[in-house]
Amino acid sequence: ILIRISATDGSPTWAGDLDFKPNSPTATVMMPDTSYSNLGWWLTEAANGDLTPEVAAWASDAYTGTLPTLGKATFAGIAVGKYTHKTINSISGGHFNADAELEATFDTATTITGTIDNFMSDGGSIGDGWKVELADTQSDADSFDAAAGATISGGTATTAAEYSARGTFGTQTTPGTWTAQFVDDSRNDAMPGGVVGTFQVGATSHPINMIGAFAASNQEADLPD
Repeated sequence: ILIRISATDGSPTWAGDLDFKPNSPTATVMMPDTSYSNLGWWLTEAANGDLTPEVAAWASDAYTGTLPTLGKATFAGIAVGKYTHKTINSISGGHFNADAELEATFDTATTITGTIDNFMSDGGSIGDGWKVELADTQSDADSFDAAAGATISGGTATTAAEYSARGTFGTQTTPGTWTAQFVDDSRNDAMPGGVVGTFQVGATSHPINMIGAFAASNQEADLPD
């Protein structure tokens, strides 16, 4: 291949493709990742100065495929968000990051459940034993069943109604809601490559309020090309 060096600024120009032969078996090449998920939280300030926490999760690739009708998949990833913790004598809170794990069961109707746990803030653990469970729509807080999956379809976001999530914070339990959406249809086995969503637990009268977003990738081995 012919490489020319510009006489004005020293930049190279060439015709054709460049093939690089590494001199080490551990050599790697940086390539841009075109398939990724985004998630985050922010504060919206009203004209009167009131602050409202908001969260969102989305992905570069939508899931537009047809879901399989048999099998299971585990999705693992992270969650972020904001929380407040009220006690008799104080109110604390701030931002958090946590682990997210969800399981989808593929059948005639695909269902999904999940758990958010291992809450951290600024590198330190918060809330010993805290967890948020994501499940199906329930009629009331007392009938919550963490094993009852919420029905989810393709790339359309599913919104689980009141009492479909439950936060456990020590001796306190708090109901909530959540949403989820499959993303990424690049796999050979037709399973979604990931899932993203949001959750909210707590109310004005509860000691703990939390709002968060999660993104998780499929942990199952794909079919070969």
